[in-house]
Amino acid sequence: MPRVIAIKVVKKFYLTQKFVFWPCYFLLYGFEKCFFTHFLLNSYKKFTQKELSML
Repeated sequence: MPRVIAIKVVKKFYLTQKFVFWPCYFLLYGFEKCFFTHFLLNSYKKFTQKELSML
C-alpha cells in the first residue's frame, strides 16, 4: 500500500513539475528567440539604411 501511494505522489509531483517546467521553458526560449530576431532585424534595418545613404 505505501508503495502505491509513493508512486501516486511521484507521478503527481512529476506531472505538476512538468506542467510548471515546460511553459517556463517555452516562455524563456520564445523570449530569447524573439529578442534575437528583433536584434537581427534592427541591425539589418540599420545596415540597409547605411547602405542606402551611401548610394
